[in-house]
Amino acid sequence: MTELPKGWVETTLGCVAEWGSGGTPKSTDRDYYGGGIPWAVIGDLNDATVASTAATVSDAGLTNSSAKLVEPGTVLVAMYGSIGKLGIAGQRMATNQAIAFANGRAGVAGNRFLFWFLRWQRSALATAGKGATQKNISQTVLKAWPIRLPPPAEQDRIVAAIEEQLSRLGAAEANLNACQGRIPGLRRAALQAAFPYHWPAKPLVEVADPDRPICYGILKPRSENGVIPYVEVRSIRDGAIDVNSLHRTTTALHDEFRRSELRTGDVVLAIRGSWDRAAVVPSSLDGANVSRDVARIAPLDSLHPAFLAYFLESPRAHAYYARHARGVGVRGINIGDLRRLDVPIPDLEEQRAAVEALELQLSLISALAVALGNGRLRSDHLRRAILTEAFAGRLVPQDPSDEPASELLARVGAERSAATKSRPRKRA
Repeated sequence: MTELPKGWVETTLGCVAEWGSGGTPKSTDRDYYGGGIPWAVIGDLNDATVASTAATVSDAGLTNSSAKLVEPGTVLVAMYGSIGKLGIAGQRMATNQAIAFANGRAGVAGNRFLFWFLRWQRSALATAGKGATQKNISQTVLKAWPIRLPPPAEQDRIVAAIEEQLSRLGAAEANLNACQGRIPGLRRAALQAAFPYHWPAKPLVEVADPDRPICYGILKPRSENGVIPYVEVRSIRDGAIDVNSLHRTTTALHDEFRRSELRTGDVVLAIRGSWDRAAVVPSSLDGANVSRDVARIAPLDSLHPAFLAYFLESPRAHAYYARHARGVGVRGINIGDLRRLDVPIPDLEEQRAAVEALELQLSLISALAVALGNGRLRSDHLRRAILTEAFAGRLVPQDPSDEPASELLARVGAERSAATKSRPRKRA
């Protein structure tokens, strides 16, 4: 814990805010629901203003349950499951019992300051959750949660600085997201341009080894005692086979489906569920197999394996799959239709040159994707750093003229105590 900034005080959330939680009207009484009162559940909390809710309750539902109305600006905090998920009531609404609500005590803590403090503390709150299945925290935990409280004027400056900096960061993240969204399109464009239509073409069956015909693999290959690795649709990613993710089948099943055994330089293609995943088989999978949802293709020497794999992933090939896909629910390509797919066959030198040029483009696209991903990681780090600096007292300068929070709390406490003593006692 860093040194307490000047004018700040260490206290608890229970001392700086009034807390409560909601309730759920009886679900069997239809008259309690569908009224004009918004009713918030955890799914409505989106770390921002809650402008509307999925459900509503009636006046009767509110009256005959422990649900309570909260005013606009109230801070809403999830206590079950998604612990620490937040919202700010955008209108008068009720909440269920999984949500705690808080309003800062007048002149002590602002609600938006509490909101950002709780956002900063989310991971710690989640760690404090208890429960065997669904983790939860209680209001007791929230009220006892420590907070380092600055003077109200500084709270306002902190909130303004947080929201200004996070707004700029949000705009930068939106640009990063837009760029990341273009990555698949860049890859498709590169694959489309790599296979011009003026090249001569032949049906795939004519450029595949007739002694090892195009085929699919094992119907139900998975086994607890398997020893032979096999390639599934999920194993083919980004133009390669994820060797470390492969399941294994038995030697008996592998022998039964020996027709689909893999050899180095074969090409595998997803033919069911996903039609644009292809890869060249590496030497480490020589002797492995494939599942029924994957086709094994053994190209002749006149067809470069990588050239074929890239073509099978191209939009040109994908359009063919889409035209010939069959099935209800999960659609796929029949082996017969796959054999008739026209494949461009320039001479081997042109194939090698096309593969080299395409791999250069795809490597640049991959590098761009990595850079954008790193940018998102830095953005997440900056978001956390902004909140950390804010609640360490380093985001905005302190003003010596601000009334220290300790004196403010003492005065407010004295005023509340005096008000309580002045109230007339109820007669027994």
